[in-house]
Amino acid sequence: MVSMIFFIICAIAAVLCFAFSIYKTVELIKNPAEEVGFARHFKNELLLSLGFTVAFTAMLYFIYPWAKITPKVYESLQGLIGGAIFAFSLIASTNLFMTYYFRRNIPEKIFKALFKIMMGGCALTVICFFVMTNGYADYLKYPLVNGISLKEGFVRPGEDALLTF
Repeated sequence: MVSMIFFIICAIAAVLCFAFSIYKTVELIKNPAEEVGFARHFKNELLLSLGFTVAFTAMLYFIYPWAKITPKVYESLQGLIGGAIFAFSLIASTNLFMTYYFRRNIPEKIFKALFKIMMGGCALTVICFFVMTNGYADYLKYPLVNGISLKEGFVRPGEDALLTF
């Protein structure tokens, strides 16, 4: 019960950090001034991203005691480290995407750096999403395919092959 309450508190904190970060980015985009303190804006975004990352990772941590799961060490590392990197790259790439495509009058040096970081963040988001979910995969029950076996076909958790080739 206590774990569920902490999970909900962390989820609310994560949503608030993400929403406020988006709000600050939209504020930057709508600012018509040519000279904007990009360094200060990105510093504030970094702090909000770290807050979101901590709240999201704590939320993932509280899944284990809430569901009464005793994970293996590698599963908890995949879930927590993958979740932390996923959360940080998600919020960073989202804000960089919005800034890159909607903000006018960005200096050329910053414009190029935004694109490179954004593309790297998008790739990292996808990769770390799969790492994070792999840390919880053995404990989640869902009717979707969990893996593909060359010998048995599509496999769900705890079942034999559903469809063979």
